[in-house]
Amino acid sequence: MSNKKDAASLLKRYLIARIPLIVLKTIETARALDMIRDVSLELVQEGWLDGKSFYAHTMSKGVYNLFTNQAVGNTGSSVLSAMDFTVKLLRQDQKLNQTMVLTEVPDISGENGDSQRILDLISLASEMYGIVIVFYNNSVWNTLQRHGLIVTLDMPDEEERYALIKGQLDGNRSQVTIEWDDSDVKEAVATLAGVTQIEATNVMSALLVKGIVKKEDMAEVRSAKNRLFSNISGLERIDVDPAMKDVGGLRACATGWTRRRNC
Repeated sequence: MSNKKDAASLLKRYLIARIPLIVLKTIETARALDMIRDVSLELVQEGWLDGKSFYAHTMSKGVYNLFTNQAVGNTGSSVLSAMDFTVKLLRQDQKLNQTMVLTEVPDISGENGDSQRILDLISLASEMYGIVIVFYNNSVWNTLQRHGLIVTLDMPDEEERYALIKGQLDGNRSQVTIEWDDSDVKEAVATLAGVTQIEATNVMSALLVKGIVKKEDMAEVRSAKNRLFSNISGLERIDVDPAMKDVGGLRACATGWTRRRNC
């Protein structure tokens, strides 16, 4: 498992080292972009990066500056246009230390025209001390992968979920009556294990819009988790009798999806 803190630390080192290809394995585009933005801002403050030389591409926004969020004109919305922009950026006036984040890339699991094109881009980036970060959650063509390194961003761990849920509740206490105490927050954190950041945020938002978060609303959190996981192939929910605490010598307390320590 690679939590956000570990992934950010590894990404920071790779950016400082100017690794030409960084494959970021994730299913959470927005959360990954937030992590990259936070890390890159640290590097700007520490003098490792120029804030003007960090770009990102999404299908909806096209190419934009990661720091200012300003779109780059006449680049198009496709990933191919973003790659063309990156080539021009690297070649223009022999600019060094440019960085591009590609959140959507074609199939690069094997040797094909798309992976060959990205390989050519990475070769140019290597010459110009540039970096291309690609979001890709599958295996990468071996020849391409040998030009870079991998960072894996798994779904939020317990610490991150706690900060997310507590922060969301605390940020709404002036408008919403919240009956939960810290033990309730921790129970919600345990219940929402294995969900993405946006899924956890959506579950809590659905509670907050009622204007009051009651103790009994924990049942709705469990129900939401059940619905999120209900369509996952090969995964079946099993209700466990709380009296069955010891299975095979392992001490546990489980209900539905959750298992809490030191019960």
